[in-house]
Amino acid sequence: MAAVVMSRLWEIGDIIDCIKGLGRHPMIRLSVPRKGTKDRIKFDLLTRPKGATVDEINRAVGHEAWSYINDTKRFAKRCGGTPHWTDGGGGDRRFWITRP
Repeated sequence: MAAVVMSRLWEIGDIIDCIKGLGRHPMIRLSVPRKGTKDRIKFDLLTRPKGATVDEINRAVGHEAWSYINDTKRFAKRCGGTPHWTDGGGGDRRFWITRP
């Protein structure tokens, strides 16, 4: 029971953090992925000032993906940001999300 309560508190804290970062009305429900998940690791990397390369994300989450366009778009939509990525391919391709 305590684990469930703590999990919900973390989710609520994540939502509050996201809303504070956006400076929007608190009734708008925007969210970031739950702490401790692979999605959260990717989200944290993508929202850094310079974002992350494919190789950095792959190493962090143990994937062998060649692109993170869909994840970048999904996370940006989820938290009201704008997705960006560099052209080209390979492990040096960079992805990031800017938030207002």
